Amino acid sequence: MNQHKFGRYLLYALGEMTLIVLGILIALKVDNWNQRQVLKRHETQVLKQLLNHAQADYSFFSSKSDFFDNQEHLYQELLRLCNHTLPDSLLMRKQLNVFNLFGKATIQSNIVNSNFITYDIISNQQLKKQLLDYKRQYEAVKISYDLFNSKTTLYTDPILVQNYADVLKINEDTSWSDLEPFCQYPNIEGISYLLSTTASFAQQQTKTLLDLNNELTQELEQVLETKK
Repeated sequence: MNQHKFGRYLLYALGEMTLIVLGILIALKVDNWNQRQVLKRHETQVLKQLLNHAQADYSFFSSKSDFFDNQEHLYQELLRLCNHTLPDSLLMRKQLNVFNLFGKATIQSNIVNSNFITYDIISNQQLKKQLLDYKRQYEAVKISYDLFNSKTTLYTDPILVQNYADVLKINEDTSWSDLEPFCQYPNIEGISYLLSTTASFAQQQTKTLLDLNNELTQELEQVLETKK
């Protein structure tokens, strides 16, 4: 009789223990599912923010590409002015973009300057690789901008000081003929060639970054589409 009762109690206890274990396992599974959902939502937020950063970067570096294209051509024409090979049709024409002569470039990236560690949450490995490639190219762009700015400061600041009165006269009616006093500066032809070449290099680096930006943007849009 006692053995029969003990057997019933044992079965009851085992049943209770089984229910408790099942309850714990279900709770853990639900908790893990909730954590995964939270991580997915966080990742989606990061990807959306990254897409906005990519679009902002594209706009910024597109303007820089135009800036360096303008710089390259301005220094090429200054070189032709000073070696007397600039056509008369250009010599007397108003140069609306001459304001940018001797300009310097700023640089910033929403993608790179944001907290790069937050990108660790991204699960797409291809996207992570593209981000690293983008960051490396940004560093190359930064080097090219720093090179252009340092050469511009080194070679053109003395020109601006020496020709300060002529610089003040530059306006929307300025033509290349008005800038002929700059040609009296020693080695102006070599300086113009150097800065034109340096501007061309910076523009090439910028274009490469813009290509990577396009690829990154397309990948981001595709990944976000799969998460809808």
